[in-house]
Amino acid sequence: MWVYVYEGNEGFLDVNETIKVDDGQLFFQNDSNKETMYTWNRINNSWATIKAPVLTSNESKVQLLPGGFYHRLIRLDSMNCNVWNKCNASGAGSGSYYSLRQSINVYSSSGNLHTTIHSSTYDIVFAYGYGYTKASSPAEISGSGVGIRVYGYRNRTTGVVTKFNGEYYASELYKNAPTSYAVNTL
Repeated sequence: MWVYVYEGNEGFLDVNETIKVDDGQLFFQNDSNKETMYTWNRINNSWATIKAPVLTSNESKVQLLPGGFYHRLIRLDSMNCNVWNKCNASGAGSGSYYSLRQSINVYSSSGNLHTTIHSSTYDIVFAYGYGYTKASSPAEISGSGVGIRVYGYRNRTTGVVTKFNGEYYASELYKNAPTSYAVNTL
């Protein structure tokens, strides 16, 4: 499932105010029905299913309340570059980089710990075409964090990007508020 970042005001997605979203919140796009997205609803402590018309390959829109304004959902690999100009170098590794609030573990596709990206020194890089999870439903996204495909990491001081050779996934805790994600989506 592709991972999207909500860009908009804090608010509710339904009239009954039972699904709350915050700026920077992660949404997951259903692989077989691109208009269906899932996000963690901290009010009910459960996954919420959202309908969001797909606009382009990397951007969708979501309406907080019927008749209300639409807000953007931008794919993780595009968000920081498109909105905040935190773009990775052009070419094969282009995409977005994000600061980290805490160090984040990176796992191989078989689930073995590969390395830790340290938040004090590095940013995490999601090149274009990265930033998805192998999960195919909300039930497969656990509270301990299903990995998001990651390109590599960027040295904050030098700007040098190190690419992971192979298929690697960064662990993220989706059930936290966006202000508590390891990856700084705000």
